[in-house]
Amino acid sequence: MVVNADHHVQWKRKLYNTAKLSVIEINGSNSNEIFTGEWMVMFYAHWCPACQSLKPTWESFAKQWSEDLSISVGAVDINKNSDLSGQFLVFQLPTIFHIKDGVVRLYTRARSQDAFVNWVNDASWKTIEPIEWWKNPNSIHMKGVGYFFKFANFIKDIHEQLTETHQMPTWIVYGLFAVVTVAVGLLLGMMLVVICDCVYPPKPPVIVDQRQYSKIEIAKTPIKSPNKRLTKKEKAAAAAAAAPPDESPSENKEEAANTDEDVSEASTKEDNASSAVRKRKPRKD
Repeated sequence: MVVNADHHVQWKRKLYNTAKLSVIEINGSNSNEIFTGEWMVMFYAHWCPACQSLKPTWESFAKQWSEDLSISVGAVDINKNSDLSGQFLVFQLPTIFHIKDGVVRLYTRARSQDAFVNWVNDASWKTIEPIEWWKNPNSIHMKGVGYFFKFANFIKDIHEQLTETHQMPTWIVYGLFAVVTVAVGLLLGMMLVVICDCVYPPKPPVIVDQRQYSKIEIAKTPIKSPNKRLTKKEKAAAAAAAAPPDESPSENKEEAANTDEDVSEASTKEDNASSAVRKRKPRKD
C-alpha cells in the first residue's frame, strides 16, 4: 500500500492545528509554559455553575480565534491543581488572567467571545495595571504559597479518607492531627536548636578552683578582735578623724570683717558718685 507523503503531511498539520486550537489544560507539569508568550487562562471548577456556563464560550474562543490572534488559551481545574490556585491567589470562580511574557493581568471585562477577541486584538490589556510584584505568580514566594495550598489540600484529602472511607470519628481524626502537629513542631524545634549550636557553638565554661578562691578571700578579710571594746575617748577620736575639718572661729571672724569692710567701701563710693552728680551744674547754651 502506497501512502501519499503530501497527504500524510497535511493530516499531521491538521492534527497539530486542532490540538493547538483547543483549550490547553494547565497542570503542574506545564504550568511554567504560561509565562512564555501570550496566554489567556481561566480558573474553573466542575461544581461551579458560572464556570459551566462559560465553558462553551471559552472553548469556542480557543478554537476559532487562538490561531488568528497568535494566543494560547488554557484552563486550570482548581480541584486538581490547588497549588496553581494558591499561586495565582484565586478566590472567585471563574477567574481569567491575561499573561504576556510573564506579566500577569486580571481580566475584568465581559465574559463573551467578542470581548475576549477585542481584549487581545485591540491590546486592551495595556490599560490594566499588572499584578503587583509581591503577588506575581511567577515569583518564588508565590510559588511557595502554591505549595502551601497543595499541602493544605493534601491534609483535606487525608481527613476525607479517614472519615468517609475508614469511618473514623471526627474527634479521633482531629486528635491524630493534633498529635502529629505537636510531634512535627518538636522535631523542627530540635533541628533548629542543633543548627544554632552548629553555627554558634556555646562557649566552654570557666572552671574556678574553689579552694584557691576561698584562700584568697580569707587572706583579704581583715581580722577583728571581738573581745576588744573602744573607750569613749577612742570613739571620739575616731569620729573626729572621720568628720571633715571645720574652719576655726578666728578665721570665720576675719572673713566676716573683711566682708563688712568691702561692703562699706562700696557704699562710700556710691555716695561720692551721687554727690558729684548733684553738684554738677547744667550746661548753658
